[in-house]
Amino acid sequence: MLVRPDRQVMIAQAIICVLMLCGAAFGNFPSPVPILLTVGAVGVGNAAFELMRTFGSAVLGGVALASVALAPVPFVTCSVGRFSAVFDCTGNAPTWNLTGTVITAGLSGASLVLARSVARSHDIDRLLRMERRMVELQRHFGIVDLPSQNTEAPADPAEEQAAGESAVPAPPPEMDAVAPEVEGSPVGEANST
Repeated sequence: MLVRPDRQVMIAQAIICVLMLCGAAFGNFPSPVPILLTVGAVGVGNAAFELMRTFGSAVLGGVALASVALAPVPFVTCSVGRFSAVFDCTGNAPTWNLTGTVITAGLSGASLVLARSVARSHDIDRLLRMERRMVELQRHFGIVDLPSQNTEAPADPAEEQAAGESAVPAPPPEMDAVAPEVEGSPVGEANST
């Protein structure tokens, strides 16, 4: 069952996925940008579901990194005559490539942040449920005594300090017990001599 913040994140992920698919289909961006947008949309689709969240996050991180890395490349290749066949250098193609890669990196980063925040909240919820269950089991088996409420009036701080300086705390009762002697064991031999 989805709680309300998860539902809002799912809606935001769906909107990001639709924006990426529309950008890939109708954006008229130069060559590598539609591929990045399509792969990013696949990553968003995977990151929206708990089972594939880690894979989707990895894909989104890769798309964002590739987008940032490819953003300035057309400006460099188009400024040198011999690499003009790598990217389209006609008209505003380098500018549109930069625009598309920045949009792709931004959408991928936003989706990645959403996916990681949901994963973190699920991890915290899971740990809290485990902690509650452990406390229930400890109470059930009597392993942990609950601290009792101290109903006495607070003592004078000067008296506590004087008592703390003069009194040495007694060792716990487990420390007073002597280990049982066992024949043939080094502990038993040490106790018998």
